[in-house]
Amino acid sequence: DAVSLVQTLDFFTPIVDTLCNQITRHPTRFTQLALLCPRREDYLPDHAYTVTVLAMAIATYLHWPFEHVKQIGYAGLLYDLGMLLVPERIRTGGCELTEIDRARVQRHPLFTLSMLQAVAGVPTIVKLAALQHHERENGSGYPHGKRKDATSDYARVIAVADTFAASTEPRHYRKPKLPYIAMEETLRSASALVFWKPAVKALLQAAGLFPVGSFIKLSNGDNAHVIASNPEQLGRPVIQPLDTDGRPKHNPIDLAQAGNGEINVIRPIPGPTW
Repeated sequence: DAVSLVQTLDFFTPIVDTLCNQITRHPTRFTQLALLCPRREDYLPDHAYTVTVLAMAIATYLHWPFEHVKQIGYAGLLYDLGMLLVPERIRTGGCELTEIDRARVQRHPLFTLSMLQAVAGVPTIVKLAALQHHERENGSGYPHGKRKDATSDYARVIAVADTFAASTEPRHYRKPKLPYIAMEETLRSASALVFWKPAVKALLQAAGLFPVGSFIKLSNGDNAHVIASNPEQLGRPVIQPLDTDGRPKHNPIDLAQAGNGEINVIRPIPGPTW
């Protein structure tokens, strides 16, 4: 039982403090910590870590105070605890879900809230983020169908990070989406008033139009791996050119520092199969 192992919020403090240190020192490379790490199918700790990193990056680009960035780090680690009470066959989507199964999934934020009541020192805003992270701007979410300003900003940030992370992770029933495709879908959802637009814009600044972890084709014919974002030039990230066998070819290149006509991104490509 997860809660029996976590009696106090201090259990997570070393993780959050380390991430705060990293985002202060390496803001444009921070999302590497999530998007360049292998992630396992239906492994909740991997997902929570990815969401934590993305949520802290979003909060930073929203110019939130340091203490709020730290708090959303705790929220990212804790918000999905209730999924531990959802049977694995439902979580993985390996079988067709009944109405009862769907109802159980939609209750997991309530399960999380109940579990967090047993963890000492959890701020109310963190509990609220866990409860509301599946609410949507247009009222289409759950568990209470709240809209826009009736939902906490912490929950709105976690919603964006959670959905983007899930799209780029492997699942039993589908392959992970290319980060570029996941970003496109997230942007479209913001336009459709599903997600909070400032949070989506901040994710775009933090991860880039071709998010960290993407593989891309360059105008010089090379393939490359995106290793850092350029918030001021979203389509010109820092890249690692790759040899024909997928190994690093030479030193990384900051496309923002290269001449506009020198090297350009042509398109995103799948991971190294060349």
